[in-house]
Amino acid sequence: MVRTYDVLPHGRSVLLGRTAGLAVWDVSDPDRPIERHRLTLPTAILALALDEERVVAAAGSHGLYVIELAGEAGEPTLVARFDTPGFVRDVVTHEGRTFLADSRYGIRVVDARTIPARPRQLALVPTRDEVRGLALDGTLLASAEGAAGVRLWRLDAAAAPREIRLMTDVESARDVALSAGLVVVAAGPEGVVVFRSDGDGRPLRLGNLRLDEPAEYVAAAHDVAWVSTGTPSLARIDLTDPGRLVLLEPLRLHRSAPVGRVTVEAGRLLAAVDEAGLGLVDLSRPEDPVVRLPRERKLRFVDTRP
Repeated sequence: MVRTYDVLPHGRSVLLGRTAGLAVWDVSDPDRPIERHRLTLPTAILALALDEERVVAAAGSHGLYVIELAGEAGEPTLVARFDTPGFVRDVVTHEGRTFLADSRYGIRVVDARTIPARPRQLALVPTRDEVRGLALDGTLLASAEGAAGVRLWRLDAAAAPREIRLMTDVESARDVALSAGLVVVAAGPEGVVVFRSDGDGRPLRLGNLRLDEPAEYVAAAHDVAWVSTGTPSLARIDLTDPGRLVLLEPLRLHRSAPVGRVTVEAGRLLAAVDEAGLGLVDLSRPEDPVVRLPRERKLRFVDTRP
């Protein structure tokens, strides 16, 4: 069974991190999506990020893959692999630096841009527990570190991020999102925990909302948090008053396939929907989201190679 773990928008296309590699889908017409390309790799791709026109991919025990794209919707080509001793679960990029969530080894900083075929390590920052998720907003980096909580970092000219604060009053930080000064944490059985972060000062815990299932992944935008709980539905939380979190009507994406990582951008939501592939939700009217994909059918593969 082919599963989907992460989705990444790229122009008119969407990249999917999957069980055995990367797929490129053309969703310029959401009613007629086409899978354009596939890159087969020997492991699952768990998370994706863009570094200019290259894709950096978190590949678990295989470390990091660097992938070149031929144009906006072009065929992906493997450029390099950067091995690590840990298990890379997440990845973000900032001004030529790639930050890896390398499980119990901490945050690994890699230059995958100067010589893409030869990525090199710039720094390794230990964490107190296994780092499971990363989020970036400008120069503010957040790391979800399991039982150790959530740590905030500032990115400057130095290779390694500078620690600002460790927030320990979270039971099980599994993922984190940053939005409009808020730190939104998917905290497993504790549900969703929200902090406010103003500059480099002490973050203030504002609210906590428990869910029926453990909170695994989270994205936040426009006063709404979207939370994956390992079910076919996304929990929606109103962040208008972070001190009094309100649970909105859940959004069901599929009949049976669980939802994983979620990305919100420019009037739409993209979600990794396990074996169903891509979830696409129209958010042009945020109060009335419309599920466009998946439609519980397989997409056709169009080989565009000469």
